[in-house]
Amino acid sequence: MKEKKLKLQFKTFLIFYACLLGLIMVGFLIHVFDSLVKYEKNQTENFINKTLENLCKKDSCEINDLAQIEKGPFDKEESINLALKNLLEKADLEYEESENSQEENPTYLIKANNQEILEIQLKSEKKLNRLGLLSFYIWDDAEVRSKIDKGFYLYNITVPNNFKVYLNNKELTNEQIKEGEQNEGMLEMAKYVSIPYNVKYQIENLYFEPEIKILDENNHEVNYEQHGYTIEIKKEFKKIENLEEAKKEIESIPEILKMAEQWSLFLTNDLKGTLHGFHQINAFLIDDSTLSKFAKNWATGIDITFTSKHTFDNPIFTGENIRNFEIYDEDAFSCEVYLEKNMIIKGKKHQDVMHDRMYFVKIDKEWKLVNMQAITG
Repeated sequence: MKEKKLKLQFKTFLIFYACLLGLIMVGFLIHVFDSLVKYEKNQTENFINKTLENLCKKDSCEINDLAQIEKGPFDKEESINLALKNLLEKADLEYEESENSQEENPTYLIKANNQEILEIQLKSEKKLNRLGLLSFYIWDDAEVRSKIDKGFYLYNITVPNNFKVYLNNKELTNEQIKEGEQNEGMLEMAKYVSIPYNVKYQIENLYFEPEIKILDENNHEVNYEQHGYTIEIKKEFKKIENLEEAKKEIESIPEILKMAEQWSLFLTNDLKGTLHGFHQINAFLIDDSTLSKFAKNWATGIDITFTSKHTFDNPIFTGENIRNFEIYDEDAFSCEVYLEKNMIIKGKKHQDVMHDRMYFVKIDKEWKLVNMQAITG
């Protein structure tokens, strides 16, 4: 009887012990689970994402200091708060801790499209140490401040100058043309003959992705491909590789090589005649054109008298080549000209290289040189 009682007590003890171990295990698992949940929830990136999500739960992001920002004339009418909401939903965000960040209340810069847009300062409630392995802060709140001082989008749109471009139903004007992006040679030609040339519009500080419409010279809407925030619809012109083929296309083609040689000699004060040979040069230029004015200033200025004293090797010119023609219409073309002028300066041989694109227009049935652009590289 006594033995049975002992067995029963032992069995009861085992059951109790097993239940106790089970409870301890359940408690431990709950503790581990709770620790992992809190750890994951309070990971910096997760907490920032949740903060931004809560910030923009409504129709727009509630940040008061956006109200003072002024939008450009081509942007949409909606508020910048809505623009920020759209950006946060679409863009790939980057996080970067600020230099003056503190451990307990760290500050992070939020970037979209490589632009700083927000600053978030996390505020800690306490620091937890769990499971002997995990040490992390419990974030209580976050303060969000705007870093926005310009728009989110910059568009570059290249089209022929006789096309029209509309952003949000507003036509772009010359004020949006990016300086230095146009072909100066073609701009000069366009002063004397009617030819299309490519222009590049740059529209900065847009807070919303715009609706873009492009019309051709006949006011027909043009389909286009957009790569990022760049659109290019370039006017293509007929190209001819060499002079012999060009002679078949260009009526009464001018003496391009003679003009190039005379221009080269003029720049080193080697042309004969009054005003250092200016009148020979001006014969194939347009009076009062930019190039004619440059030539006259060179001929009448003091700098021409300071050209290095030299003689010429024999032959004077070598390596002459005329190639890469572009025909814009029957009254306008350009070509690439290369020549080497062989000089002797202080007893040493020197080569003066001319490598330019020369632009020609036909005025009163006579070809005139209107511009020259140096080719580098």
